[in-house]
Amino acid sequence: ASTLYTEAGITVDETTTINAIAYDKNDANPSSVVTETYTVVAVVAPSAPVFSTPDYQGDINNITRENINVYIEVEEGCSVKYTTDGSDPATSETARTLSATAISIGRNYVTLIETCTLKAVAVKDGVASEVTEETYTFVAPQEETISVEITDAGYATVYYAQKALVVPA
Repeated sequence: ASTLYTEAGITVDETTTINAIAYDKNDANPSSVVTETYTVVAVVAPSAPVFSTPDYQGDINNITRENINVYIEVEEGCSVKYTTDGSDPATSETARTLSATAISIGRNYVTLIETCTLKAVAVKDGVASEVTEETYTFVAPQEETISVEITDAGYATVYYAQKALVVPA
């Protein structure tokens, strides 16, 4: 006994051998039996990228420098797709790519110059990882104030960066 399929398409989720035979519209004149084995191969996504800023040890929510390099670590053989506009790098038309070759020679970083949300996926054999996301906030450096107090004895106290220095006036 076998299952009669009247619709096109059979879904298999494990390695399966299918034997098929066709009949004409009157259920007569059978064809030869065709046998085909289908092997299901699991597609494994690469691990999600990991961000680091080894040359910047400060708070990423209070960046006072002109720029920082964000390194993107991925599994060997992966390329990276990334965005800085908050869109999904796996599907965005604005996504940029760090090739597997560039990454293998140490060009695995993105230079940021303004506040943004960096999103990245690792891609291997056409399969994308989960998205890694981090927001980097740039702020204007705080201005240091200088104040001067002149005493009756002819000395001035200069306050700079909240430190006092006493000098002759």
